[in-house]
Amino acid sequence: MKFFKSTSDILDPAQQIMFLSFEPYMKDQAKDGMKERYRKKPEPRMGKGKRRR
Repeated sequence: MKFFKSTSDILDPAQQIMFLSFEPYMKDQAKDGMKERYRKKPEPRMGKGKRRR
């Protein structure tokens, strides 16, 4: 909220309202992107069982 109040000298009131409605969407997109990026990779099918020759 502190950041939002500091934008008053840059954004007009209509732009501030648009920013408030866009910020949660942007945060959700970033969170989902990070989850997808750091998701555990699938393990290889051939484990430490028999070796192929």
